[in-house]
Amino acid sequence: ESGSGKSTLAELLTGLSAPTAGEIRFAGEPVGTVADRPTEQLRDVGVVFQHPQDSLNPRLTVRQALAEPLIEAGWPRSRRAARVDELLDLVDLGSQFGSRRQHQLSGGQLQRVAIARAIALEPAVVVFDEPVSALDLSTRAALLNLLVDIQTRLELTYLVISHDLGVVQLLADRVAVMYEGQVVERGRPDHIFEQPTHSHTASLVAAATGEQLSIDCSVSSVEEIGNGAVFE
Repeated sequence: ESGSGKSTLAELLTGLSAPTAGEIRFAGEPVGTVADRPTEQLRDVGVVFQHPQDSLNPRLTVRQALAEPLIEAGWPRSRRAARVDELLDLVDLGSQFGSRRQHQLSGGQLQRVAIARAIALEPAVVVFDEPVSALDLSTRAALLNLLVDIQTRLELTYLVISHDLGVVQLLADRVAVMYEGQVVERGRPDHIFEQPTHSHTASLVAAATGEQLSIDCSVSSVEEIGNGAVFE
């Protein structure tokens, strides 16, 4: 739900914020903020924000926006041009969109540009913060199908942050439920949505489905959140 800490988690994972305690590890290695991460670690994580218009320079064309991370990574001009064409194709935007600017694109087209930019350097993980919440229903459906297709084709790992349980159920292999800044339950989507064990999870599912769901146990405290959460 709103205020549970989802976006803060995204900022920590992407290095936009520093943890006040503990550390963030990627592939077993501790990582700091964007300023502290070496180039290799920066390339490993892509990010797509909820409002793409806030993360794209309105003065740049789509082609220039997609080329920016490639320029920063030192790609030669000839290789950049081929990669930009490939990225436009991956997100189902024709080459004619390359010359357009932000104000000439719809919300769904802007989000496709943001996705293309996030995967430009072939990251290992892409973090999506509410990727379709600002879109209408038909555009949401098309974009979700695109995300599934890209994930399959590129064998990417997604970390999707969303309050929309339908989006989570479609995209997730594993689900973590957050409440008041903590992960209170985690597991496979079928387990989370059909047999929630935490009262907060059950209330979220009930609100989404419009029916009251029962839970298997009464949870008064969480001892540990890890590969297996221990409840009392």
